[in-house]
Amino acid sequence: MKEDPDRRFEYCNGASYLLTAVLQKTMKPTGLEFAKEHLFNPLGITDLAWKANAQGITIGYFGLYMLPRDMARFGYLYLKNGKWDDRQIVPVHWVTESTRNLISAGTYTGYGYHWWVMSPGRYAAIGNSGQRIYVIKDKNMVVVFTSMLQERKGTLPYGILMGYILPAVKSDKPIPENPGAFSRLKSLGDFWQTANYNAKYKKRKELTAKHPGPKLKTYLNKQFGFSVDYDSELVLSGKTLEPPLVLKKMGLLGLPVIIAMVDDIPDGLKLEDSEKAVFRRLKEILNFSEIAIHEKEVIRLSDGTTANCFEFTLKHKKIEYLAAGVVGYKDKKTINITAFSYHFTPPAQLKDMVTTLKLKIEKP
Repeated sequence: MKEDPDRRFEYCNGASYLLTAVLQKTMKPTGLEFAKEHLFNPLGITDLAWKANAQGITIGYFGLYMLPRDMARFGYLYLKNGKWDDRQIVPVHWVTESTRNLISAGTYTGYGYHWWVMSPGRYAAIGNSGQRIYVIKDKNMVVVFTSMLQERKGTLPYGILMGYILPAVKSDKPIPENPGAFSRLKSLGDFWQTANYNAKYKKRKELTAKHPGPKLKTYLNKQFGFSVDYDSELVLSGKTLEPPLVLKKMGLLGLPVIIAMVDDIPDGLKLEDSEKAVFRRLKEILNFSEIAIHEKEVIRLSDGTTANCFEFTLKHKKIEYLAAGVVGYKDKKTINITAFSYHFTPPAQLKDMVTTLKLKIEKP
């Protein structure tokens, strides 16, 4: 091994395959047969398949096919600490240990034993192309996604969960029945399952026409006395923010992103050159590189204050992003708003967001 255990996370399909190979070598039944006897059958899961290699060994990391409702059964088993009806299927201590954050893994907070850990009591089983089982213990909830997503859209299930599903949970009590709304929703769902590409394209245009342009939400920072408007579709918030970051909002795919940073004004730095301080922070905090400015100008914001506005590109892990930023000075602080995204987001949309900055906000 290159490094000692517990030092570095390395996602490894081979390690998961070894588990089923060792099981089959020592216990004799295949991984699938063992799982059927001790897991799937007790949970009432009968409609499934699990691929094997040329030697007949169940492939531990790949090729398990289940219905969404049966995926939910597995998640519910963990929600209830390994118990199904009155039978303890999985030991409680293993449920606890396997869903504990054992090592930092980047995508979420960390990784346990085949579970990705978001926070204590919130964890996920993640499969390729967007297959997900989310267990949210504080909401007594299991959420399942099945999909065939491109790699770039792999964060969409997490975005929908955090941006829409969890915020919609208001009570343990059922909402009042609304047959009309349910019928319309079912009709739209049925249409999306059966319609061809052209019909879906027309439907998207029809729905979009009813809601032209992005709706805006306002972020108000009373501590430093500023506000900024951002696209209401940026529903995800950044994890715990550390100075100088005070705001981070993201779209369902992780992009676009808008951030706000508040920092001390570097000695002698003129407002018209303030992008230099922003670029330094973007490299330090968000690990961007190869930042190239394309346009900049000193502008007047809607509240009449002067600001430095600039459009630029930047790279992260060889991927290039379009970005726009604005900086204003207030009370010996730089107030920076930066928005960035892939090239499919119009640059004007990014600029329009950041230039909604207002500095004439009274502190409490």
